Amino acid sequence: MKALIVKYFQLMILILFHYTISADSNHKIKVDNDTILLNDFCYLALKYAEANRDSSVYYSELALEIAKKLNQKFYQASILSDLGYTLLSNGDYGNALTKLLVANSLIDDRNIARNVIITPFFNQYFTSKDPKTNRIILLGYIKNSLAMLYGRTGNFDKQLTVLNEAKKIIESETNDLNLRYTINNNIANAYLNMERLDSALFFQKIVLKIERKIENKNYNGASNKAIGDIYFRLGKFNDAKENYIIALQYLNKGQNTFYKALTEFALADTYRKLGRSDSSLYYSKFGISNYRTLGSYVPELEEAYTALALSFKDESKYDSAFHYMYLSKRLSDSIYSKEIKTLTTFQNIGFNEQMRLKEAEAERINIKNRLQIFTLLGGLLLFSVIAIILYKSNKQKVRANILLAERKQELENTLLELKSTQAQLIQSEKMASLGEL
Repeated sequence: MKALIVKYFQLMILILFHYTISADSNHKIKVDNDTILLNDFCYLALKYAEANRDSSVYYSELALEIAKKLNQKFYQASILSDLGYTLLSNGDYGNALTKLLVANSLIDDRNIARNVIITPFFNQYFTSKDPKTNRIILLGYIKNSLAMLYGRTGNFDKQLTVLNEAKKIIESETNDLNLRYTINNNIANAYLNMERLDSALFFQKIVLKIERKIENKNYNGASNKAIGDIYFRLGKFNDAKENYIIALQYLNKGQNTFYKALTEFALADTYRKLGRSDSSLYYSKFGISNYRTLGSYVPELEEAYTALALSFKDESKYDSAFHYMYLSKRLSDSIYSKEIKTLTTFQNIGFNEQMRLKEAEAERINIKNRLQIFTLLGGLLLFSVIAIILYKSNKQKVRANILLAERKQELENTLLELKSTQAQLIQSEKMASLGEL
């Protein structure tokens, strides 16, 4: 209830603020109110994406309704892409897949980025003035989120395939550094999940080169955290610690609460491996504090409680260790229940999507078969018409030939009759001549 009241007052402040600043010297409103709200809701959804996911989902859904009202399909695809990513981060795979598939179907329209309402949010998110480039950028982010979804469900080969497809598209059609950073970073993470550590490190070094061209503290932090993860897997805990500390220094200057929490727990695990239980406990507490601000459901929190319990155990603080292990168990049961539900939904959506594709394929085959039948019938009809024409033509020709033959026979009979008459006349004339003699 308290959260809803806070959101209500945030909205009221935004609306009053924009009514104030959007009036010119004659006190006339310059910008359509729906456009103002669309910009603000998109901005708030993005702002809370890694700070409070429940709020991010809330503002995304408000923005989506306005985008539909304004018939802004590019905004719809963009909002659905971000919403899918947020739901994915929350472990809600079924709903995440639904949003991303709809976004992916919308982005298939090559003209989707034309006639877009330009707002400050749009200019912040899409840096190009070329609609084609903006479409490719959004396409890249959608494919990136779909790839992450495959990774979360353990299909790493499919994850890597989709990421490589996205990498090929964006590197041939856009110079957007943020997107290149994101795709290459997630390719490195995919290799890390597959335990192909050399490949993971190779791509993280590519990411570092890209990151140097971008002024973004969160990117600096994420890259160093990722390299720390690789060193941790390799058992090089001191190297991992150094990279985590550098990552945290950058992240403390940024605004990515989620990555701060991830790095704090990575650092806690590293200190535990190094036998520094006091430092492990210190960073575990900060990590849990940051996780709790993210929203009502954070899959990583169960592991965080376990890590904190182990830290208390190492300090011989058994009451606290039991308390956090109990919280971990209770959350684990809740997460297991939700994971089963979301995984079932994910599988059902996947099944339904497969059925839709099969139905579409069946319909395509039916259309093809009907087309072949129509072509065959058309051919038969054409053949029949030609046959009839030829038959009639041949019949007329036969008739003409019969008539011609009859006339020829009549002519021959007439000639024979004439010859016979002529012979009779000659014979008569001869007889008459003989009589006169």
